Amino acid sequence: MMGYLIILVKTMHIETNSLKIDGCFSAKLTSFKDDRGTFQKLFQSEVFKTFLPSFKPKEIYLTSSSKNVLRGMHFHLPPDDHEKIVICLSGRIQDVLLDLRKGKNFGKSTYEILSPDGPNMMIIPKGIAHGFFSFEQNSNLLYMVGSEYNPKSDAGIHWNSFNFEWPTGKKIISNRDTNLQDLSKFKVPSQWKNKYV
Repeated sequence: MMGYLIILVKTMHIETNSLKIDGCFSAKLTSFKDDRGTFQKLFQSEVFKTFLPSFKPKEIYLTSSSKNVLRGMHFHLPPDDHEKIVICLSGRIQDVLLDLRKGKNFGKSTYEILSPDGPNMMIIPKGIAHGFFSFEQNSNLLYMVGSEYNPKSDAGIHWNSFNFEWPTGKKIISNRDTNLQDLSKFKVPSQWKNKYV
């Protein structure tokens, strides 16, 4: 069921929207403004326990993408699989999620348009592949992830191998992403069972 939840705790204001994939949310973080400029809290552990009860950031990194860049669909396999929070700091993107957990919703996808002035965050549990398309120059995303990068666990699904309608026209895609496996060839880890089904 889709719905909205607003949380205000110790100066953090976050408005969330349940997405079509269980356990996934888009959100909008509010900036506080005065004559000096703006202030925005990006993370508070007590707030995010509502959505990702065991989430503890282990790495934080930043990507900057040019217009028409497509990245995805990325994830880490167990034992290094992780929950993820993605925040759009500038630009405008179509942020895409793909459910890889066992159950009737395997292969289901959803998306949100992220920008600093609209929904600007995705909250992503384990077992979900993530990718995005950049509509503008200098689309900058901040990632907080719950495990450290391990090249042996790094994996992905080919962006055009599942039922999703990406923006038409030119796309800039890395060689790595071009050669990712198709969804039909993916073997689901035994740990990834959708607890919502």
